[in-house]
Amino acid sequence: MNIDGRSSSTPPGGVRTLALWGSLQPTGSIGGAINVYQTELGHTETATSAEGFAEIYRFLVGRRPLTSRVVPEPPGSVQIAGRAVFFPQNSGAEGTLQVWELNPHSGARKPGGPRYVAQVDESGSFGPIRVNGRKHYELVLVREGQQTYHYYFEKFERSDRFLRLQVSGPGGIADYVDKCSDSTAITVVRNREWWADQPGHSADDRLEFDGVNVLNAATAPRARQIIGAFVFDKDCDGATHLDEPLFPFSVLPFLTGVDLKMPAQIGGGAPITVTQRIRGTGGATRTVVAGSWPSERDSVTIQFKDYVDSVFGQPTS
Repeated sequence: MNIDGRSSSTPPGGVRTLALWGSLQPTGSIGGAINVYQTELGHTETATSAEGFAEIYRFLVGRRPLTSRVVPEPPGSVQIAGRAVFFPQNSGAEGTLQVWELNPHSGARKPGGPRYVAQVDESGSFGPIRVNGRKHYELVLVREGQQTYHYYFEKFERSDRFLRLQVSGPGGIADYVDKCSDSTAITVVRNREWWADQPGHSADDRLEFDGVNVLNAATAPRARQIIGAFVFDKDCDGATHLDEPLFPFSVLPFLTGVDLKMPAQIGGGAPITVTQRIRGTGGATRTVVAGSWPSERDSVTIQFKDYVDSVFGQPTS
């Protein structure tokens, strides 16, 4: 399979090939392959979307899937597993993994300590861990003498054994995130591109931190195919500048950086509400509440889903 990649006059290796083409390579072609054009989708979205899944399934199995939706499991049956890894090498990151259940409204940790604690070895592998598909969780990776990483997610409505808890090692991308005693730094990831320069207000994505939208034609144009946003207080000066992306994120593929002051509290006690409005959904929104951890000691990552989820037991369109 070739997903929005390189063109060729013949199939790679002479084997039967499916070529999906998205908005990064809208005129791509592989001679002799099954070429499918989904140019209304982003580059990453071509691989992660329901439309892309349906074409891949048909190519591999020979028929259409019964559904291309992510179907929720019974909430008590959900399990998560995966790896803690250094970005971008994907080598394992060892440490202590904690899983905290959160108040869904305040984002505060529920009393009684973490629901799960385990040592993660050099492979980075963890789980499976049973969670409830109707609850919110914070996963924490503690590494001695290093930044503590806090990961926040939407509800796990279905088992996921491919979670990746990404860590930036020495000399990595996080070295360009200023570490401040009084402000929070948050990295937000969605494996479906954010577009904020499309004709018509409703066609754009929005990504709001306590009501402040950081996406615009400068920070998230369609042409840059943004799937990761680094949001922090540049120079720790307490000022906010949303009119241009921060270097070096502005020149790296799929990434953007935004200068936003988000007050921090030791222990992460003051919640930060992060809400996305999702393009192409008629205005659907999803919200994750994260702790306001000071960025001099702690890194915060929020992972949004690349689709609009549904609730177990409720009808879907």
